[in-house]
Amino acid sequence: MGRLIPFETLRAAYEEGLRDRALNYFPWDEMDEIKKKQVFPLVRYWSRVKQNIVLEAVYRLVYDAYVWGMRSAKAARAIRMHQSSDDPWERIYSKNFTEDGYDLVKSCLAQFAVEHWLDERSLTEIYLLGEGLVIHWFCQGVEMECRRCQKR
Repeated sequence: MGRLIPFETLRAAYEEGLRDRALNYFPWDEMDEIKKKQVFPLVRYWSRVKQNIVLEAVYRLVYDAYVWGMRSAKAARAIRMHQSSDDPWERIYSKNFTEDGYDLVKSCLAQFAVEHWLDERSLTEIYLLGEGLVIHWFCQGVEMECRRCQKR
């Protein structure tokens, strides 16, 4: 007799394993450079509370983009194989994942409600920073997962 396969249980286990792998492989030391060179110049005149909120949002955004890249590695590899095998991940991202990247930035910054206390110029700067970070860290996640799969 056939058995039912608990797909939701399998999906939850996969997601948990993916996030655990991301925590283990994530290059946390690079976050210090991002903080010093990209975030702090934007927020240096803000109150400490606002700086911490934006920094927390950036950390969350970068980590989520990295996990998203790992999760999307299989699809990104398939796209790369159908197009040109030497296309950089950034080009594949720009052709296929940009809208989802915008949504990730909006979602993450909305979780921290930054649009409620930032002026329009500062909000635009944070969004642009976020979009650039999402591209980079999505590609890092894809690359790491591809290397991990090749080793198996």
